[in-house]
Amino acid sequence: MTQAGQTDTEKNIAALKAAVYAGGWQDLTIGKTPETTYSLSTYLENAERAEPGEKEAALQEVWGLSSTAISLDAMLKELNVSNITTESNQALLTNYGSAPSPIAEYQPNTNSFAMGVIADQGNVSETQPTPNYAQVLETMVAYVKETAKPFAQTNWQRSKGDLAEALTAGNYNDLETPNGTALKDLVAQVADETSLNKAWQEAAAAIKLSTAQKSLGLSDTTAPANKRKLEKFWAMPSTAAGHEKETNDQVVQGIVAQGTASAATLPDYAAILKNLADTIDWAAKTPIPEDWQINRDNLAQYLTANQLGQLPSGEGQETLSDVVQAITDDASAAKAWTTAATVLAKNEARQKLGLSDMTSAANQKVIATFLVAKSTDSKYATNAEAIAALVAENAANPDNLTPVVADALAPILTYVDNAVKEMQGTVVVKEWLNGTMLSTRTISVISGQSITISPTSHSGLVLSSVYVDGRWQATTNG
Repeated sequence: MTQAGQTDTEKNIAALKAAVYAGGWQDLTIGKTPETTYSLSTYLENAERAEPGEKEAALQEVWGLSSTAISLDAMLKELNVSNITTESNQALLTNYGSAPSPIAEYQPNTNSFAMGVIADQGNVSETQPTPNYAQVLETMVAYVKETAKPFAQTNWQRSKGDLAEALTAGNYNDLETPNGTALKDLVAQVADETSLNKAWQEAAAAIKLSTAQKSLGLSDTTAPANKRKLEKFWAMPSTAAGHEKETNDQVVQGIVAQGTASAATLPDYAAILKNLADTIDWAAKTPIPEDWQINRDNLAQYLTANQLGQLPSGEGQETLSDVVQAITDDASAAKAWTTAATVLAKNEARQKLGLSDMTSAANQKVIATFLVAKSTDSKYATNAEAIAALVAENAANPDNLTPVVADALAPILTYVDNAVKEMQGTVVVKEWLNGTMLSTRTISVISGQSITISPTSHSGLVLSSVYVDGRWQATTNG
């Protein structure tokens, strides 16, 4: 049927549809009953398809649904309300609707009455067979914008309501913070943006812990064994796509950070809490490693990162990497730590002494001399004894079951550095002939080290004395 052949009712349905789509309201949803909630576009299409004898009723119904949905949408936006499901939001809408209209032509009636008058302008009558729906809807939205501002929530007030709703939907209301405050009571105490964000952090921490307990199948979160499992779980590398370089805890903290509210930010707490729970559930699918496995992997990573894995272990042809790869339990992990830390201490001494390797007989003799030398720490007799004690002190223990390798090695290597400095000296060799100095050179040595000094300026000459540590000493050359 052509436009010219349409009835007024069909024209009105088409005009209403055009006005709804022009305003971008076609996806707004509203229900005639809780079980029948559809978008305005669906209702309009149904009206278009209605039988001729039912079109007038269909138009009247779709106009009522459209005006209600669009006026509610305007109120939600202007009052800064996210939904109409919470008691606080419903109370705010009721307060606005029941307040006296500030517009003179509607006084002394309420805002709800005024919007009803405006909505009536869209009803078909003998005097108004083809209402101007676009104009009526524009007037309705303009009225709300002009009158709702005094009732509008601040962002923190809106977020407070959103957080309360999200906690209820997730069945988190009765979870408690460490001080025994239920989360629903925690949110009820929010009075500004600062207290809102504080409440969010405390609520998120409680939910994080509760979710991890359930996902990991723990009976509680206070028993030492369970606390240890949680510690390791949070420290595990994440398996979430794009977060492989982060720990589980870092990923979760990133999700929690999304809930920080501000004047310009309205967190979607429901979505954030769902993401938090899903992320923890996914991470919990990866088995938690034993402490010895963590220590094995940490030691292997340290050796690889510092290119130290190929150092000889001192046991046949084994390298440090071989020693670490052979770890299968707590005992072998402890033995591997002792071996690796001791070798790394010797390697540190080698570097500080300027030796090229630890394998040549001459260099091994120098390192051995360093190890048997008197310790710079009065608690120990020799450097070897001091190093052994430090290696034992910094091994995994009940107070630190998975120590950071670099931190554990730091006091050992520092001791070696200081001990080498304490033992190092310089031999100054000056060659003279008949009162004329032919050459001079220096040689770095450590206490107890034997060195060979021979003249270099002229062949056939011998040294009669050398200057060591500020003193002239006779030689045994020639």
